[in-house]
Amino acid sequence: MLMLGSFSPAGAQPAEIFKPLKVGQHINITSVNGGVEVSLLDDGALPSGYVVVELGSTYLLVEDYVKITRSWIPVTSIVKVTHTRLPKSVR
Repeated sequence: MLMLGSFSPAGAQPAEIFKPLKVGQHINITSVNGGVEVSLLDDGALPSGYVVVELGSTYLLVEDYVKITRSWIPVTSIVKVTHTRLPKSVR
């Protein structure tokens, strides 16, 4: 069996849109305009619905907070990545 195009080659760099994300970071995923928005708050300062497991060149692998479900999200489905930073006085 030959599989082409669905997996990133070993050592491939993560997609540029994933630049604000890190493995182990807590994120939220919301449906937006036929795609998804990935949002994070101060590098995961507050627990969210998902945790980043892997950043691929063509996908984002996330796991739900209770570690039951893993989801592979194609980079083409991601509409935007939003990083909200709180002022130091709020932390």
